[in-house]
Amino acid sequence: MDWIILALIATLLWSFGAVLCKIVRLNFIKNSISYLIISTPITLCGLIFLFFGEFIIPSVKIMSFIILSAISGIIGYWFYLEALHKEEISKTIIFLNMSPIFMLVFASIFLNEILELSDYLAFPLIITGGFLMSLDNNRFRLSKGLFLLVISMIFFTIQNLFLKLSAESNFVTITVIRQMFFLVLFPLIFIVSKKARESTKQDLKDINKKKISLIYLVEILGITGIAFSYMAMQRGPVSLVVLVEGIQPLFVFILALFLTIQFPKILKEEINKKTIIIKIISIILMLVGLYLIAQ
Repeated sequence: MDWIILALIATLLWSFGAVLCKIVRLNFIKNSISYLIISTPITLCGLIFLFFGEFIIPSVKIMSFIILSAISGIIGYWFYLEALHKEEISKTIIFLNMSPIFMLVFASIFLNEILELSDYLAFPLIITGGFLMSLDNNRFRLSKGLFLLVISMIFFTIQNLFLKLSAESNFVTITVIRQMFFLVLFPLIFIVSKKARESTKQDLKDINKKKISLIYLVEILGITGIAFSYMAMQRGPVSLVVLVEGIQPLFVFILALFLTIQFPKILKEEINKKTIIIKIISIILMLVGLYLIAQ
């Protein structure tokens, strides 16, 4: 069950990255495309993985799966950045982690994955936790930000499906190919799109070296998290890997709460007794779900 540890490491990295990304997207960058273009140079960090394994040129079929996973990931990430700009980070991450239900359906249809009874029981617990965290004044409210997250979930699910289909290739090969694809795509968008050029130039005027470093840190955490997640998918059922990654709200909640209390000017989340109780109940449900998976 070492895949669970790998999935949790990926989740922890993404949690730190998510909180930092919320700060960056809300305070420094006005346009999501600008963010993607400005962060492009950090994709070169993907080459570091060459020191941890062998790069093997995959077959045309596997190469297609890798590229399709990258395209799906980019689209999902764009919708995710847009949602971050409109929603609280805790609600954003928890609603996003309802994606396991999409992954369960996709994996059953396209990968023929069959799970244990305890695994299936974990799904409603974690999904229920996600819904509870989306309650607003005792009712479910699908805001524009959360609607964008639904679209983001679908594309991230498709990305994970293609990553699983690429499992015969090692994580070094997949990571390097994906990062090199990004390195070509975003500069191309900058060259072709006048709107992208103008928004990027405007955002660059408003940020300094420290803010750029923070953006790059977010992307490094994301890239490393993807690598750990992919290694987990190689070793375990993709639907369960995605479900384990649903524990991310626990880490995000703690980080967001800390920043709200200590640095409210940087990040401010809604905090009251009712909100805290609901989030605690949600987290307990998710932890119980994780326990069932680990059995």
